[in-house]
Amino acid sequence: MTGSDIDPGSYYSLGSHTNTHFAYDLGAGVQLGITEHLNASLDYVYTNLGNMFPSGTSRTNVALTSPPMFKIYSQTVLLGISWKV
Repeated sequence: MTGSDIDPGSYYSLGSHTNTHFAYDLGAGVQLGITEHLNASLDYVYTNLGNMFPSGTSRTNVALTSPPMFKIYSQTVLLGISWKV
């Protein structure tokens, strides 16, 4: 057992294979001048890092015939206020 009471032999191994994948970011935003010195902005960014498949092997000797696929992506909304001199 580990200090956190989790058996180190019970986790699922993601493997150590290295692959190359295509990743991309898409974004858009608007900026509004509130006063001569104060601006507000709103931005949206979508990031897609592709798909990940576990290796199908684990330390618990459980074999998966159809390992799950995980989509790795992020959606971010940014709100900003800026002061210009």
